[in-house]
Amino acid sequence: MADDQPTPEEWRPVVGYEGIYEIMIDGRVRALDRVITDSVGHTYLRRGGEKVVRVGDSGYCCVTLSQGGRNRTVKVHRLIFEAFVGPIPEGAIVRHLNDVKTDNRLENLALGTHADNRHDSVRNGTHHQANLTRCPGGHLYDEANTRYMQPGNRRYCGECHRLRGKAWKDANREKVRAANREYMRTYNKRVRG
Repeated sequence: MADDQPTPEEWRPVVGYEGIYEIMIDGRVRALDRVITDSVGHTYLRRGGEKVVRVGDSGYCCVTLSQGGRNRTVKVHRLIFEAFVGPIPEGAIVRHLNDVKTDNRLENLALGTHADNRHDSVRNGTHHQANLTRCPGGHLYDEANTRYMQPGNRRYCGECHRLRGKAWKDANREKVRAANREYMRTYNKRVRG
């Protein structure tokens, strides 16, 4: 095993909270023993211990970390990635390859974009529209009827698109005819007096 490969029982410092918190590759987070000075100037020893990791409203495993009197709730998969792989570049996200938000195994985490994350959900069949077989108008999403919009290849129903285009033309045709009738009425008043 290489030196940089994590072992199952290896604790690494949480990036940005070095000397305060550590994380294990399985997602457990612990606080370290540390000396705290309160606002009055008294110092005391704060005992460390394992932190409670909970599933947040978004479905991701989260933990609340404290530093300098400020609490911050962070997603565990991001902490694991930063501690065991490296920094997360600006604009990148850490995505779950199998779309299971609580599966924080290192082999399931990868850097990417929001678009990559959506493509993962389509590939895994978890995207909310990937399994739809009919459009909202009730037409089948089959090979003959499905159209794709660029960029991003978003699909749409060809029949609904055709019907909307026809309805738009019909509605505007009547508007143009009404405008022409009004013009002729005003023109006749001016010419005939």
